[in-house]
Amino acid sequence: VFRREKYWKLTTDSVADGYPRKIKDDWPGLPSNLDAAFTWENTGATYFFKGNHYWKFNNKSPSLGYPKTMKEGFPGIPSGVDSAFVWGGNGKIYFTKNEKYWKFDPERKPHVRKSQYPKPISEWGLPQGIDGALQWENGRTYFFKGGQYWRFDDRTFGIDIASPPFPRDTGEW
Repeated sequence: VFRREKYWKLTTDSVADGYPRKIKDDWPGLPSNLDAAFTWENTGATYFFKGNHYWKFNNKSPSLGYPKTMKEGFPGIPSGVDSAFVWGGNGKIYFTKNEKYWKFDPERKPHVRKSQYPKPISEWGLPQGIDGALQWENGRTYFFKGGQYWRFDDRTFGIDIASPPFPRDTGEW
């Protein structure tokens, strides 16, 4: 989890010992105040986004030739995204910005079907302007905004039904 100039490593149930840490100490050349990030398990690479650029790292080692522009590596995706994540339900990369989302399919040309995207994020029952998203080891995707979070079930593509219901307070839970 990245926020401002720091990052946290998550375990299965909490934050790992020794965190938060400073981004600049462990991720050479990576700026602070990132917009979004995701790890592509097919390649083991992690992608970081800020404004109109993105960076690629493998095990905290920067790949040569980065940063690159969004147009170079993620055509059809706008700059300044709010979140990026790989959806466990279909293995595709999703980006959100303001009230919209895009599906990016690296195995298809074009990667983004302009006739279908962007779509309103309200289709997922989420508010606009998501602060971040992540895929957790439990097979669910979590969306965060303003101190609250929503847990999705990636098999049903919907907000999990739970008691108490979502959204929930991030600090408490």
